[in-house]
Amino acid sequence: MTGRKSRNCLFSRQCFAVAGLTVDTGKNKLKFKVAKADIERALAWKNGEFRFNRLDIKGIMRQIARWYDVSIEYRGNMDNIYLSGVFSRKSEVGQMLDILEATGAVHYQLEGNKIIVSTK
Repeated sequence: MTGRKSRNCLFSRQCFAVAGLTVDTGKNKLKFKVAKADIERALAWKNGEFRFNRLDIKGIMRQIARWYDVSIEYRGNMDNIYLSGVFSRKSEVGQMLDILEATGAVHYQLEGNKIIVSTK
């Protein structure tokens, strides 16, 4: 999208969609936050990629769980583990997990249809 597009908004007020920005209304829908859009991340899914930019490990594992139809179990404190990277969605799950483990931040174990993620 280029330029500015007019839209009807909450309570019939007019607002504008502006290229390169995103609006998050949150849970209550009465307040909103405008931020610069992460275009690369938004297009990554369409382009067959997982793209993480300082995303917490639980967010990364949520995407992996959804794509590979597996469950995730966490062992240990996963707070403050943020990783960045780009992976093809054509990769086997084990390949992705090996790379995540090579960061030294986490260890994984596969048990059937479950991935157990633990801190090192």
